[in-house]
Amino acid sequence: MAKTVRASFITTHQALLAAWAITATAAVWAALQAVDGVTLKQAVNAWAAASGTDERPASPTPKPFAGPNGAFRATLVLLGVALLLLGAASVLSRLVPTWLGVLLALGGLLSLVVGISVSYAGFQSAFQDAVTIAFQLVALAVGIGLLVAGRRAQRQNLASNP
Repeated sequence: MAKTVRASFITTHQALLAAWAITATAAVWAALQAVDGVTLKQAVNAWAAASGTDERPASPTPKPFAGPNGAFRATLVLLGVALLLLGAASVLSRLVPTWLGVLLALGGLLSLVVGISVSYAGFQSAFQDAVTIAFQLVALAVGIGLLVAGRRAQRQNLASNP
């Protein structure tokens, strides 16, 4: 009994931490979109206002985008933490199949790896491309898995409550 209570306590706190991380991810993502839009508009306006020979140096470069780059990294890391926590809570709670929890944790790990990689290599690297494809496949598998698990649970409820 004590093991069950302890597992429930840990799972509840992991779920709350995951919810916090998801909320923080959404907030950082929204701020990133706002800042990115304003920064891009300023860069394009500076380029459009430049004349002839000044156009090339005034063209948008990665330098004005250093802030959004950091916010993007933070978003990837926060998403990774959220998915890792959700995966751990899913495995411990047994509310969904264990393999879904493992896939969530794997998605979190992949997101963390991409976030760290962006810090070192910027946005363009073959490694990030490969890991991002793997992340997208994991996200697709989790989505399909949740649909299948939901349908099974619905059928079981209908069968037990005619």
